[in-house]
Amino acid sequence: MKRNKTILMTFYVVSIIIYCLVAAIFYRFLLLAKPYFLFVLIPCLLLFTLLFLSSFSKLIVIVVSMVFGRNGNDEVNEKADDIIILINKITRYSLIGLFLTFLTSIMILDIILCINKEKYTLVAISIVVWVLLHTLLFKNIIDLVRSEKKHS
Repeated sequence: MKRNKTILMTFYVVSIIIYCLVAAIFYRFLLLAKPYFLFVLIPCLLLFTLLFLSSFSKLIVIVVSMVFGRNGNDEVNEKADDIIILINKITRYSLIGLFLTFLTSIMILDIILCINKEKYTLVAISIVVWVLLHTLLFKNIIDLVRSEKKHS
């Protein structure tokens, strides 16, 4: 058990470093970008910030579990596992929301580009395709939430 926690801690430390670096790069691009690209850069920055917070909180829970979960104190380890499962659920739903935000921003950029190029037929086709894609995604997300509620 100790070895698995050590490997997990190493993985979380490495992922935290990578998430911080990528978030710093996106923040730098955020300051230099043109206004349209803010539609894409802000969700990306939020994504990596969320992943950083998730990994950091899991790392803290594992460290607490390692410190206080010794000498047959299994309650701490069980509670730590429950907290990590809860963090994973919250992260999953947040990632779904960020994905939809990212998709919506790309849709907005696509429509703006089509209008700027005066391709009104492409605007109509683009709106129809994006609405269908959003409808399918929302249906899948609602089915996912319903199935998870049944299992809870």
